[in-house]
Amino acid sequence: RKQPMSGLVTIMMALEHFKGYDVLIHGFDDKTAVEGKKHYFDDMHDVYDPSRGLNVGHYFEGESDYINSLITRKILKRVVE
Repeated sequence: RKQPMSGLVTIMMALEHFKGYDVLIHGFDDKTAVEGKKHYFDDMHDVYDPSRGLNVGHYFEGESDYINSLITRKILKRVVE
């Protein structure tokens, strides 16, 4: 069963808890799986290599698309330097 990343869970909690306020993200790494990592700070490795037991059940691409859709719909804002 796919489990959402903790970052996405936190974003959704913030959107629910702070209704009526701007919810901002900064430095959120939404390219982790594309880079072949499980977390932005990990060494490079293939997250889908079954021999390493690292397929943690996240749907990285779908979660990234969902976060970007929240930004496009102005439900979530990304702080850009």
